[in-house]
Amino acid sequence: MMITKEILRAFDSRKGCRCENLHRTRNRFEEQPGSGLTAEQHENIFACIGVHPHEAAKATDKDFGEIEELSNHPKVVAIGEIGLDYHYDFSPKDRQREIFTAQIKIAVRRNLPLVVHTRESTHDAFAIVQEQ
Repeated sequence: MMITKEILRAFDSRKGCRCENLHRTRNRFEEQPGSGLTAEQHENIFACIGVHPHEAAKATDKDFGEIEELSNHPKVVAIGEIGLDYHYDFSPKDRQREIFTAQIKIAVRRNLPLVVHTRESTHDAFAIVQEQ
């Protein structure tokens, strides 16, 4: 989803709105650095940061460094959209589980909530969350 000027105007016009779920899942951090940057420019928009399960195969240590760094930003309110998606074969299941676990650990360290994506993977997702 592209965050357009019209969407931003609509959210900015809503006084007192805390839009924790308005976020854009990016394919790679270097394509649009700083998820918090859009949120910085708009009082009522907050950021969720993370690697979507479809992109788990492409995730690098650099991505996790970015998540760690950005998770300290006051406009970052959650780690997400993260999780497991076994319906599509965009990333191997083992890699999805590894990336999901790593991001949960970041959320725990930063005391941030999760925005979790599951598709045909609920049992595994719950098991991983409970382990952490």
